[in-house]
Amino acid sequence: MIKHVQVETTSVCNAHCVFCPHERLVHVGHMEQTLYEKIVRDAAQYDLETFTPMLTGEPFCDPQILPRLRLAREVLKPETTIRLFTNGSLMSYQDIEEMATIDNLSIIVSLNGACTETRQRMMGLDDFEEVRAKVYYLKDKGIRVETSMVWHPTIPIEECQVFAKFPNPHLIQFQSFAGHTYSYRRNRGTCRRIGSYLTIQRDGTVCLCCFDAFDDVEFGDLKTQTIAEVLESGERQMYVKANEQGKLNELHLCSECTEGDS
Repeated sequence: MIKHVQVETTSVCNAHCVFCPHERLVHVGHMEQTLYEKIVRDAAQYDLETFTPMLTGEPFCDPQILPRLRLAREVLKPETTIRLFTNGSLMSYQDIEEMATIDNLSIIVSLNGACTETRQRMMGLDDFEEVRAKVYYLKDKGIRVETSMVWHPTIPIEECQVFAKFPNPHLIQFQSFAGHTYSYRRNRGTCRRIGSYLTIQRDGTVCLCCFDAFDDVEFGDLKTQTIAEVLESGERQMYVKANEQGKLNELHLCSECTEGDS
């Protein structure tokens, strides 16, 4: 049963990250509000642990992100944590003030470096000190905040040690994005994302997971289907069964992905 829902409210992004295939996306834009509302109300039927309004884009490129966070909080079960991943660049102090009034909200700020030079090189954003200050403002306002950094091969261990002193730091594996950032052949056969995650792109398409940036594997379309119908779709059930049998390394995209549990 699904425990985590990821919804791409926007595929627009202001960063240019070297570890992300976003710049090869052909079509970018925002999710229609009626579709977002349909998805949130459908998702409210499930005992979700997390609801994440983010996929390939930067949430604060979505002009409706704050009202959408509020709607999710009003509709989803109180115990469902709303998790927002952001690079922090476009997040204002006024945004932070408003988010402090939303219950059970968690913000993960992608710094992707422990200094100005590394963030610039990794993301094309020259605002490290400004965003770091916002991290501490989030903390001061009582919002659960974490910081993250993709451990790109060019980042030395010494910088990771500096980053480890930031609020709730998380080093993230440099992912292959199913072969779109670098070539990889999977030996592992299972992944936690197959059974418990539902990933929805801005047009309502349910794709394999957050590493399926180009929608190569489709499980359904929430413009016309319910979440329950998508969960039972033949394509998704094939991946679920392969996961149970430890055979994800034999399936499209999963065979080239670095994510997995075993």
